[in-house]
Amino acid sequence: MNTSAAGALMLGTLLLPVGCGDQPTTVTAPSTSGPATQPPAPLPPGPPLPPATNFEMTGVVTNEQGVPVAGAVVTMANGAYPSWPSTVSGASGGYRIGFSATPMGNGFVARAQVIAEGYELYWRDLFTNSFANNGFESFRLYPAKRVTAGDSSAVAFPSDVGECTGWVARRCGIVRVTIPSTGTLTVEVTPKESSAGQPTLEICCVSGNEIYGNPLTLSLDRLGSELLVLIALRNDSTAAESFVVKTSFRTN
Repeated sequence: MNTSAAGALMLGTLLLPVGCGDQPTTVTAPSTSGPATQPPAPLPPGPPLPPATNFEMTGVVTNEQGVPVAGAVVTMANGAYPSWPSTVSGASGGYRIGFSATPMGNGFVARAQVIAEGYELYWRDLFTNSFANNGFESFRLYPAKRVTAGDSSAVAFPSDVGECTGWVARRCGIVRVTIPSTGTLTVEVTPKESSAGQPTLEICCVSGNEIYGNPLTLSLDRLGSELLVLIALRNDSTAAESFVVKTSFRTN
């Protein structure tokens, strides 16, 4: 207890506010005074963190056909948030980036994030067991896939789509649904291969939460003009997968 609080107790009363807009209520303090309560002793400092390691990554950013993608922003999302280092791929698609990170117990050092105009966002976690301080990591981007609400579209995702940006699966394809106005949207995704099971879909965020299922129906009273639909890909396969995306839309 600090000195001012002890003095208030010896005066015999404390004023405590009760509720928003209520008048202060007088509370009678105990008549017996004693020694002030001592604050708890501070905890001893923990072990020092291991020093960060310097890494340098190089590689090439290409599209599905292997054509270099210039102007792609390559970011290493490490523990230094929000000061994540970034660089831009050159005319040949090549990039070089240095960063510091403290490897985690599983060897994780950073998540590579690649963004380029007209292409879908690409994520991939990087681990020290795949490279030393200097590593070579190339990234293959695929075009962003869009469908207008009320239309249908055939979509295909390559074998290397990176890691899912949501929670529906380890790997997922992304379809962006353009919303013309507020209303009710239904999305159903069917695999082109008859032997493949119906994939689970994830849409974020509805009332602050992700929703899952297939088909999915939701109200679009407050969402923006584009909605991301994540399609779960098979975890036991890295082959390319194709789907038919069907949407229906009813205006309010």
